[in-house]
Amino acid sequence: MRVWLEIVGLVGIFVVFAGVHQLWLAREEILYWLKRFLDIFRFALGDKSRAAGISPQPPPKMSTLQVVGGIGLIALGSFLCLVSLALVVFGAKIMS
Repeated sequence: MRVWLEIVGLVGIFVVFAGVHQLWLAREEILYWLKRFLDIFRFALGDKSRAAGISPQPPPKMSTLQVVGGIGLIALGSFLCLVSLALVVFGAKIMS
């Protein structure tokens, strides 16, 4: 039983790595939207030196599904690791 829980934890770690890889592939879009958000935030705080609504360059290729998938894989992998860890630590108390 304990071997299966360790395998589930290992699979969870690999799923987290897959999610990080998905986010790394979409890093240009993530950085673009982060920059846009900070420009709008600065404009709202009163820095009128730059127009917040005007984008100097078009956004990079849209890979929204890749970003959402990466975040989902990280969440799923973290959940698998936590479940595996909880069952390894508290499993003897639960099953007895």
